[in-house]
Order: sequence, then C-alpha cells, then structure tokens
Amino acid sequence: MGPRHYNRPPNIITSLESRHALQRIDEVDAPGSNALGVNRDFIDATMEIVNETPISAQGEDAIEFIHTRLVINGKNQFLFTAIYASPMEDNRHDMWDKIRNIAVAVQEPWLLAGDFNDIMSQDEKQGGALVNFRRCRLFQERVNDCKLLDLGAVGSKFTWRGPIYEDGVHIFERLDRALCNDGWRVQFPNAIVRTLPRVDFSDHHPLLVLLDDMISINNERPFRFESAWQTHDSFQTDLSSWWRQELNFTDNLSKVEDALKEWRINMFGSVKKKRKGRC
Repeated sequence: MGPRHYNRPPNIITSLESRHALQRIDEVDAPGSNALGVNRDFIDATMEIVNETPISAQGEDAIEFIHTRLVINGKNQFLFTAIYASPMEDNRHDMWDKIRNIAVAVQEPWLLAGDFNDIMSQDEKQGGALVNFRRCRLFQERVNDCKLLDLGAVGSKFTWRGPIYEDGVHIFERLDRALCNDGWRVQFPNAIVRTLPRVDFSDHHPLLVLLDDMISINNERPFRFESAWQTHDSFQTDLSSWWRQELNFTDNLSKVEDALKEWRINMFGSVKKKRKGRC
C-alpha cells in the first residue's frame, strides 16, 4: 500500500483540537480551531449537524464531539461522530453517557473517529508512568457497551507524542482511533484507517479513513484472510508447502498471500458460481 491510496484531497476534514494552529477550513461557516468541513471541490457530499456537544473546560466551552449525518455521492449515507475527548475523567464520563444514548437509538451505519484520550491496553503506550489498567478496562467497557468495533490502523502504532519523562524519552500513546458499528462495517467492508505523519504544530498524528471506493485507483481490494479457509481439508497441507524455511518472514508472507489468492479461486470460486446459479 503506497501513496496512491491517499494522493487525493480528503472528503471530510475534521479539526477539534483547541491547540490546533489551523485558522480556517474552506466550506466551514464558522472559522476557528473547532471545525468540520466538506471538500466540495472533490466530492458531492452533504452534511447535517445532528448533535454538537460542548463541555466546560477551565472556564471555556470546548467541543467534545460533533455528531453528523453524511451523504456522499448521493448514495453512501451514514452517521459520523468527530471525537475530541477531555483529559478529565468527569467530562469523558459525561461524553460517553451521550455517546451511549446515541448508540441505543442508532439505526444507521455509524463511524466515530478522533482523540478519545484513552488507551485500551499496555501495548498502546510506550514510556512514562505505568499504565492504569482500571482506566483501560473502563475504556474497553464503554466501547463494548456501545457495540462498537475498533477499525485498527495502518502506519504508526502510536498517534500521540507526549512530554519527555524522567528517563529522558518521550511518552507515546495510541489516543486517536476510529470506531464503527456493525452496520458501517457491512456498508464499507474494505475501508481502512491510515495513521499519517505528524505535523510540527500538533502532538497528534492525523487519521485518514479510506472508504471502499477510495482504496485503489485500480479497484484492487486489499487481501483479507478468511477464517473459513481453515476448515478446508487441504488448507494445512497447502499452507505448509507455501512456507519456505530459507525465506525471511516478510518474503514468506508475500509468497503465502499470492498462493492464497490463487488457492481461494481454485477451491472456492466454483462454490460462488453454484450459489449464483441457485438464485
């Protein structure tokens, strides 16, 4: 996956970070750092603000999330919630109560993305003080209560660079992520999230969510392993024959991927044709 996957302007630009140096995003009526805009030069899209929730932070109002309904190219409609969670637990608690209320009522595909100001496990932090496992479990419970899926990401493992700690190294954490409900994943089964390089004026890496119609200019879908393949009688034997001890790990993965693509067509292609014939 090279630069071709994001060499076009993004459809939707979101900036909710109060420290952000961005002064204005085109197509946004209200200038300022809290902004969410549609790039109409590139795509036919409409946006409806469903819920904009401010919180009190040191005497000033700050946006914790903006809940919108997007319609892209007149056909792909889904809910999108831009997140900028507070570092204070009381405020995050209030935000998640509102998110949970949305989750209970939502009937549409739903995507959430941004800075959740939490991590799910020890693997999502490097450097600094020990991980607060109770806080990690609380974040996991909140995500699970809303029946949301973590879309993962391609690129840098950590999305936030913190201050230098006592040992002289920076703290790194995965505070930013994209979550979705089942309906959104079904509508965009090939969507992926990329962690882009961090810019100088922010301590966060931006996230880029690529929908299925943007994955490749050649409409080439990314390779995905299907667990059902393991039930085939020949799978284990074929897999062993593809893995070569004289090759390194990366070369072996590439070789197995190519072999699986051909194997999938040979073993399951006829099954798909039979199913279509029955319709």
